Amino acid sequence: MALDYAQLKSAEVPLTRQVLRPDDCIVYALGVGAGLDSPSNLGDETRFLFEEHLEALPSQASVMAYPGFWMRDEAYGL
Repeated sequence: MALDYAQLKSAEVPLTRQVLRPDDCIVYALGVGAGLDSPSNLGDETRFLFEEHLEALPSQASVMAYPGFWMRDEAYGL
């Protein structure tokens, strides 16, 4: 199937909402390897792993509310 540029450009991405909880941030950080260097060398990574003064990793925004494998839909011609 050929790429249908007009249809691809006019496609609407469904609106998705996701709640971000502290445990979600911690599990994500552990999943990407935060804190695995060595227990004695946590350094700046503690802010992604402990609830007190917790921060979300910036890369977490790229996976939140991910719409799924929309590119596999044959309607887009990809």
